[in-house]
Amino acid sequence: MARRFVREQLREGHRVSAFRCGNADLDRWLVESAASAGRRDYSRTYVWVGASSGTRGFGTSGGPTAADLGLGEELVEVVAYFTLSGFAIARSAVPGRLSRGEYRVIPALLLGKLALDQSLHRRGYGRILLADAVVEAVRASRLAAARYLVVDAVDPHAAKFYRQFGFASVTRAGAGAGVGAEPGADGPAGEASEVGAAWPLRMVARMRDLEAAVS
Repeated sequence: MARRFVREQLREGHRVSAFRCGNADLDRWLVESAASAGRRDYSRTYVWVGASSGTRGFGTSGGPTAADLGLGEELVEVVAYFTLSGFAIARSAVPGRLSRGEYRVIPALLLGKLALDQSLHRRGYGRILLADAVVEAVRASRLAAARYLVVDAVDPHAAKFYRQFGFASVTRAGAGAGVGAEPGADGPAGEASEVGAAWPLRMVARMRDLEAAVS
């Protein structure tokens, strides 16, 4: 039987110390920085915790919290997480095929972290986790407009994963920056190449396109 999970905002009592996704920086950030980033309003961290057998976990359209399910403190072991923050990108950072007609500064959301415990790797949960993050981002964008979702792919494998959902690398001019990105000296504008790229690699996709892709 497939495991089921409940998505919650990170709170006191969630156990994060055993989380291992295969990337030490992402593991360390969850343990050492996630709670502080939330308190200081830099980002919101959403976590998956395991639902008890027979309970209804969420699908890609979102779902109940542990409190909704009456499961209280039972759900504490974190097996996945993602973060969302307000963001803005410069038009110069958006690949040409997407930038036509855009304002100089474009409202966006940043999916800064996306990580899945190694116990769930190679089982299709990565796509579900991204879809869940997109659902939450779309919900936020309906309250405060955000035209793009921005991600930072930590390595070539992650970049390949994001491309399956329509994400494109930012231009060389905007690589590594949001608002105010200045043209670089490493070549003409265009989608940044992964050859010799500095990781993480910043990538963008239109929110509406993503919503259609995961619906």
